[in-house]
Amino acid sequence: MAKQGALTFSCELGLTPAELALASEETYALDDNGQAVAKPKFLRIRGNTLFALRLAARVAHVTFEPDRKAPGWQAFLDAIEVRNRITHPNSVEESTITDADLVIVRKAQAWFDSQNRAVGQQG
Repeated sequence: MAKQGALTFSCELGLTPAELALASEETYALDDNGQAVAKPKFLRIRGNTLFALRLAARVAHVTFEPDRKAPGWQAFLDAIEVRNRITHPNSVEESTITDADLVIVRKAQAWFDSQNRAVGQQG
């Protein structure tokens, strides 16, 4: 949602060409006929999340930096590892979601929600 808002107000926000491409989650290339084509750009969750939170702040015209010192940030990183493990398991055991995994994911969600609220409260 933050990235869509940023695209809507891209001129007002002064987004760079790189920021526009990343907000669109696209990369550009030339095909064999010399035509410009857009291709989906798959962004890493960690960087994409931080980027989206910063864009949300810009759309809201507030100064904001995601809190990467909060314990929830580490839970967010750990949740990415859980996601990667269950999405690309190397064994049957790795596809199992444990109670500990759920605790991590809940803490990560709480961190993400708190960051969104922090942007909204400033705006």
